[in-house]
Amino acid sequence: MKAAASGRAVQHLAARRGTRRCMVLALAGAFGAPAWALDDVPAAPAAVVVSEDDGAVLQRVVVTSEKRRDNVQSIASAVTVIGGDTVENSEVRNAGDIIRFVPNMTADTTDGHGRPKFYIRGIGLSDASVWNTNPIGTYLDDVYIWNASTVGFPLFDLERVEVLRGPQGTLWGKNTTGGAINFISRKPTFSNDGYVKASIGDKGSTLLEGAYGGALKDDVLAARVSLHREQADRYAQNSFVPGTEKWRDLGVRAQLLAKFSNTFDALLNLHYRDFNGPVLLSGTTAVPTQTRFNIPALVEPTDRLKQKGAALTLNKELPGGLSLTSVTGYEKFDRAQGSADSVTYESSRSRTVFAVDQLSQELRLASPKTGPLSWIAGAYFFDGKLDSSAQTGVLPGSRTAAGGNKTRSYNSTDYTLKSTSYALFGNADYKFSDKFDVALGVRETREKKEIDYRYRTAPAGVAYNNVAQWWLASSLNANLTTAAAQDASKTWSAFTYDITPAYQISDDVRAYFRYSKGFNGGSFNAGATTQSQVTTIQPEYLKSYELGVKSEWWQRRLQVNVAGFYYDYTDIQQKGTTLNPLNPSQQVLTFINARGGEVKGVDIEVALVPVKDLRLAVNVGLNHTEFTDFQDTLTHNAAGNWFNRVPRVIGNVQAEYKYRLASSGALVFNTDWGYRSKAYFNAVDQSSAFLTEKAYWLGNLSAGYVAPRQQYEVRLYVLNATDKVYRNTALITGLYSYGAPRTFGVSATYRF
Repeated sequence: MKAAASGRAVQHLAARRGTRRCMVLALAGAFGAPAWALDDVPAAPAAVVVSEDDGAVLQRVVVTSEKRRDNVQSIASAVTVIGGDTVENSEVRNAGDIIRFVPNMTADTTDGHGRPKFYIRGIGLSDASVWNTNPIGTYLDDVYIWNASTVGFPLFDLERVEVLRGPQGTLWGKNTTGGAINFISRKPTFSNDGYVKASIGDKGSTLLEGAYGGALKDDVLAARVSLHREQADRYAQNSFVPGTEKWRDLGVRAQLLAKFSNTFDALLNLHYRDFNGPVLLSGTTAVPTQTRFNIPALVEPTDRLKQKGAALTLNKELPGGLSLTSVTGYEKFDRAQGSADSVTYESSRSRTVFAVDQLSQELRLASPKTGPLSWIAGAYFFDGKLDSSAQTGVLPGSRTAAGGNKTRSYNSTDYTLKSTSYALFGNADYKFSDKFDVALGVRETREKKEIDYRYRTAPAGVAYNNVAQWWLASSLNANLTTAAAQDASKTWSAFTYDITPAYQISDDVRAYFRYSKGFNGGSFNAGATTQSQVTTIQPEYLKSYELGVKSEWWQRRLQVNVAGFYYDYTDIQQKGTTLNPLNPSQQVLTFINARGGEVKGVDIEVALVPVKDLRLAVNVGLNHTEFTDFQDTLTHNAAGNWFNRVPRVIGNVQAEYKYRLASSGALVFNTDWGYRSKAYFNAVDQSSAFLTEKAYWLGNLSAGYVAPRQQYEVRLYVLNATDKVYRNTALITGLYSYGAPRTFGVSATYRF
């Protein structure tokens, strides 16, 4: 956790009322804004920045809410916060890009901006199917986003991004086993301010972004409107279909803050997103002529995602110093995808349409932090519905890779999945002395899942009456046979907890131990293609043991935070393989519970100001993951295998230097480099070179001019400066996708 926060993030911080630890922070990101960025920035009521030595020390950030005030170094938890300025100045435009600044965190994707799969300390979602629940919780302005296929939203006009490591749920929100990520937008204030940012780069990249806000009625009503519009050419083009294909992303956010009295306020957040892609085409080993930038295909893939959402946050101060917070959220997602095999002949087609509706309600009551005992109690409700319809077809005239005729076929998967969750949670912190305190958190969760599932197939050689609408069952000249079906409901309950004793060794050194238990609810296998694969996926559980030390040295020019952890992971929800009962020699993909696994590792975060105006930061994550019991087929146990998509070593290095000009303003130079050691894309097959990604470095550079008081700035940037070739993912089916190549451009920002 870094101690230098973004000046603008601090300026606009409105820390969540009543929380004791992680989610009230507005601290520095893994790199955050430089110390000098805080020059001339007035402290906001919700956050105080002590900046005695301009550019010469690491800035100490103190955050406060209703009668609660904490130095970030006193927080007994592993949390990293990326300031909004870091997001803006480092060209961090997509949710998955935040891994550049967070220790022991990775993300991969098969479709770029569409759906990054996050992993924290080895815990993550092993399969991107839309019906799976990620053990890493993702939030937009405190509202939990249920579906893992809808978290690739653009980042703009942010106050900060908070990343919490380890099980969560006793202080706020949804229960998760591996951690949580909260993307927090800048809130309206009663002072008029705004910005406009424009960027142009290679590969047809353009960006227009901006925000403006201020008082509609002094001290009573304020508003803020934010806009993001970005487009670029796809990295991989389709030379078989002439024309440059682009992806486009539009995001709009409008917020209204009403201050009814000195003790009661409300914030309404309305937002909309329209994404039209896809960002990337996936390659396949079946066509060796495909390249990183050219994937010729007969049929162009399509991807359209629309999101509408609203959140209402109410804060009320009660007698006795109590504070009551209510967060009501509604989100609706609609996504339609169409694709075909990435080949220049008719092979097979697929189409998926799904819609997600979710409603959540959270209530929190918090005591003042004036005596030795402080506490928070809350309740959480979630209701979500996922409707999905997907079809795959081999149409007339389809060919195999060898040039032979394919047998015409058709299958359809239709299901409705419902999820309802209720929870009560609480956390109490008691100070036994000025140096020693203990926090205890508890949560009782009750979750219910319902599914109405049907997988249907047509007879081999089926005739298509209407190829133009091949996905419709009415376009077939045959009746469909149900090969797998499930109409079921299941309810699970879990009691989870954490206990955290902490000791202040000296004024600058604090140690803590955290023991916690996490829970991720069960589900159903909405990918079953035979009745034998129809199953109920049980909940997974994680017991976490974490020992951490946070320290400052060298008169606040050096900060070192270290956390060691051990996870005992049971009933792991994992993608695996099983035997096809109709053909015992054939393996098919499915989703099951691996009985056990363990994770051991260390997070190390270091920030240093060796000389004035130079800031360095390093974070390193070391992991050892292992399945202890993973019966992936009837005859094979993958015990001893490494967790998939988890490198042993994850490192990030950042540097920023400001050269002050004698006349006015300054030149600024930034770079960040990330290292990922070897990782496996598959949890079962870890001997195939195709399913293994070798170690690699990725580096980013920027340089520019910043005017006095940061009124405007111009930056040149290069992402993936060495043009490193690496893969985001590879599947056992032979599909793969590359990470982004080198891109460069210039951006200009004006603040008012």
